[in-house]
Amino acid sequence: MFRPNIKEMFIRLNEEHFNGDIPNIPVVWNTRMTTTAGYCRYKVSRVLAMRGMARDLTPQKIDLSDKLFRNLDYDLAKIERTLIHEMVHASLCHKYNEKGH
Repeated sequence: MFRPNIKEMFIRLNEEHFNGDIPNIPVVWNTRMTTTAGYCRYKVSRVLAMRGMARDLTPQKIDLSDKLFRNLDYDLAKIERTLIHEMVHASLCHKYNEKGH
C-alpha cells in the first residue's frame, strides 16, 4: 500500500480537465481529517464593489484525508474523483468567485 503523489495528480488533472486554469495551490494529505474525504480551502477578502461590499474568493489549498484513503488502501480511482471534486471548487473560486454546493 503506497500513498500516491497527489500534487502530481493535481497537475495532470488540471491540464486534462481544467486547461491548466487552476492556480498552482498546495495539495496535501491531511492526517487530522477523519470524516471528510477532501476539502478546498479558500481565502475570503472584501473588496469595494459599486454597490456595497462584495467578497473575493481565492483558492488556497486542497486537503485530502490520509486516514479515510489509507483505510481504502489508497484506491486511486476514489482519490482521483475526490481530488477532481475539490478542484471544481477551486476552479469556481478562481474563475467565478463562487464556492459551489
